[in-house]
Amino acid sequence: MTTVSQVAEVPLMLKERADGHIIELRNVDPQNAAALDIVGASGEAFQSLQTQARPNGIVLPPTAAGSFTLIVRAQASDTPYVADVWLDGALLKSKIRFSGGTALTIPRLGVGEEIVGVARPNGPTEHVAYLMSADGANVLARDKGPVTHLRRREAGDTVVMFGALSEKAGAIRVYRNDFANDTDGDGLGDALENVLGICASRRASAPGINCASLADTRDTDGDGLWDSWEVMGVNGQALPAWGADPRHKDIFVEVDFRRLTLADNQSSLALRMTPAVARQMAGIYADSATTNPATRAMHAQDIGNPDGQPGVSLHLDIGVPPETPADATTYGDWGGYTAVDAVPDGMGGYMPESPASAMTNNMDPARRGLFHYVLGYTTGGGSCGPGIACGFNMNSAGNSAHEFGHTLFLDHNGPSGTHEPNCKPNYPSLMNYAFLDAGALMFSDGQTLPTLNNHSLVETGIMSPGNTPFLNTLKSKFGYKVDAATGSVDWNRDGTFAAADAPVRAYANLLPV
Repeated sequence: MTTVSQVAEVPLMLKERADGHIIELRNVDPQNAAALDIVGASGEAFQSLQTQARPNGIVLPPTAAGSFTLIVRAQASDTPYVADVWLDGALLKSKIRFSGGTALTIPRLGVGEEIVGVARPNGPTEHVAYLMSADGANVLARDKGPVTHLRRREAGDTVVMFGALSEKAGAIRVYRNDFANDTDGDGLGDALENVLGICASRRASAPGINCASLADTRDTDGDGLWDSWEVMGVNGQALPAWGADPRHKDIFVEVDFRRLTLADNQSSLALRMTPAVARQMAGIYADSATTNPATRAMHAQDIGNPDGQPGVSLHLDIGVPPETPADATTYGDWGGYTAVDAVPDGMGGYMPESPASAMTNNMDPARRGLFHYVLGYTTGGGSCGPGIACGFNMNSAGNSAHEFGHTLFLDHNGPSGTHEPNCKPNYPSLMNYAFLDAGALMFSDGQTLPTLNNHSLVETGIMSPGNTPFLNTLKSKFGYKVDAATGSVDWNRDGTFAAADAPVRAYANLLPV
């Protein structure tokens, strides 16, 4: 990571002027504190544009015309300054703030390589990157955004500089990307992928994952997001700044609000998922309820995260800035939130728009294939199924996690298509209606629980006597009589345990009212 300090940029629109143009800084102390550079609209320095330096200023020739960017940085990188910018004797911009940015020297950068700056959680939302002259005195090229790319036309030692454009300085990630040597075509060079611990090809090796077994080496952790998207973002979506990790499964969700009536539209009603609900929902998917180290290790192996950790990282765009630095990868205001108007119902009234239609009309097309979509409301339940768009009660973490689980092909009885009844006692998941009110909201791992056949239920010795948690659940939640010493259950509730060779007529899913 590289910590960047503030630089200043001022847009210029110039016309040819017989006497040329004079740009100067005033009200800055001490004198000679600043370095000034000019780049064109494309970010490239104009080699044919001759500039004459002067103390805290720059003189442009009469032919200078068009759109330019003035770059102002301190010569002493750790010193902050304030100054006014004057153009041809008139005040252009007052009280700009700047320091020196952060310079890095990159040895032997090749023509098939680039230096990439990437926004990270709690850092500047965007930054500027400058390709400098060999002595670091002049800017040769510029890029700006949450992700920046700098390339040379010829190989050699390279000086680059990074700066923040606001007082919110902080750290960014800087990568040396050998893009010309990219075996799997994901935009990340093989050497960089090796450093990051992700797969560059099926012949490559990476810790915690068998690259040869992957369906697509562009997606090392198998979450449907290419490695390059999670490392550098894509389509203007700053996934790494919001917590994406190519070695751990991620899910990004835009949570909008559903207006119900014309009155809601007219009053501009706009409710949002709360930070507390967002944290709890994300915690459920992160498997935070599992605390036993051995069980967590088993869950990590089952889900196949290369980083060896259990769970899935949920990232929710709820239109609310994070309250703490720790929240920055769980939820935020990332530019997607919309309060979706109710629509005419064809009978003179209004009704809420469907999640699928709302997604089409309101989610940025740049997010297609990256984000799931939720049309949230604040009462009731939900009605979600397999797919990308969903609607649920965003005031309830349990309902939110349950309904969103349906979009991931989880049903009330197990994986979608299981075709079994609800309320199975051996499916302790928040997807199961019998466990919706459980103290610890979590999903079932399908481990250490017996198979039950409602057509032939055996009462005696059906499980290991040591399976105390399951026996306690049957006793406390379902009201069954159990014998922990023998691992027996009175399924038909007749007060006795039938012999092991005598199946009883009963229904194990029966949850007493």
